[in-house]
Amino acid sequence: MCSKLNLNEPFVIACFNPVTKELKDTEKQIKSFCVALDKLNEQILFVLPNCDPCNNIIRMVVQSYDDAGRYSDCKPHLWHYVENLDHLAYLSLLQYAEMLVGNSSSGIIESASFNLPSISVGSRQEGRIKPDNVFSCPCETEAILTAIDRVREWNALVGKCDNPYGDGRSSERIVKILEELKEL
Repeated sequence: MCSKLNLNEPFVIACFNPVTKELKDTEKQIKSFCVALDKLNEQILFVLPNCDPCNNIIRMVVQSYDDAGRYSDCKPHLWHYVENLDHLAYLSLLQYAEMLVGNSSSGIIESASFNLPSISVGSRQEGRIKPDNVFSCPCETEAILTAIDRVREWNALVGKCDNPYGDGRSSERIVKILEELKEL
């Protein structure tokens, strides 16, 4: 599936996991999510969900978009999905993606390290500190599309943010403090 992704063309990374407290709404949510993504002209790289309950519903809907089996308006040449990615491959893709859309914590934590605009869809990440590159919206097609427009504006006008989760240099700082304590 991922082998079809053309890295020379714009792409959006999508990640959507079941919301534990909203399992009965999983099918409605993933369909709203996919309908919004299908309106984009960029390639969609969907990282399939974790092993939470109802992940099979998300997988079925996403795979049917990729296969163009069920949705007559979908653009199968733009839909790609992967089961999972190793950490380095995932981070490399974040570096080159146009945006990240979904309800994964990586849309909040890792995206800021790349100044990657991100849309946090639905309630799964409520309560987390969100950097300026993250825009939240309900899991409704029109709300997602509005958030995509806001993300594009942010990227064109601002495009940079501070990561409240750090700058990736905490190990260096810890070692320095330990060395200083050792000298006491």
